[in-house]
Amino acid sequence: RELIENLDELPFPARDLLPLDKYFSIGIRRKPHATMITSRGCPYNCNFCTINLTMGRQFRPRSPENVFAEIKQLYEKYGIRHINFEDDNLTMNKERAEKIFDLLFKNKINITWSTPNGIRVENIDENLAQKMKQSGCRRVFVAPESGVQRVVSQIIGKNLDLKKIKQAVRLFKKNGIIVDGSFVIGLIGETKMDIWRTIIFALKLKRLGMNKAGIHIATPYFGTRFYDEAMQKGY
Repeated sequence: RELIENLDELPFPARDLLPLDKYFSIGIRRKPHATMITSRGCPYNCNFCTINLTMGRQFRPRSPENVFAEIKQLYEKYGIRHINFEDDNLTMNKERAEKIFDLLFKNKINITWSTPNGIRVENIDENLAQKMKQSGCRRVFVAPESGVQRVVSQIIGKNLDLKKIKQAVRLFKKNGIIVDGSFVIGLIGETKMDIWRTIIFALKLKRLGMNKAGIHIATPYFGTRFYDEAMQKGY
């Protein structure tokens, strides 16, 4: 069906119907926590990713004011003190992201937050990293996917310069934000040497300040370009 263009028209989740205290009690966090999605859609085309099938390619953000209103509700009504932003890319639109962070800081919403689903790094500069920190950011995930630019660009099809990853890791470390990395190995066309170079790249990022790396096995999910290629080549 057609995608919802104006996400501000959607009501906030009916969290009053859930036994939130039970969710809090089984979590590893000491603070009451919740998840939020402030945007939908990813314009990129990584060969192993399914997100375009469910969220579409068009980036559809909620307005900063709408996002802040939900955060305020979480803080005041439900006692939430930590938020996981599950967006595909919270910082896709830099100006929008800055406004969200400014609203949190200026209104003294005393929460912490993280981006467990990862963020792209092209928009990360000193100013944005500082705003993230002062608004409560504690942890971010970045996804180089590989330590080999050829694999990133030609096999995965991810529009990402690995030098930007290094720069972002340095900035997050400088501003006291924990940064973790995510990698994928076992793609069609990737060599054993490429995998070793990815591990070496992860270790280099650790020296720059990355906390830890998750190295995942490439899985050909139905509907992805990776799946089609695996089928065509008899894998």
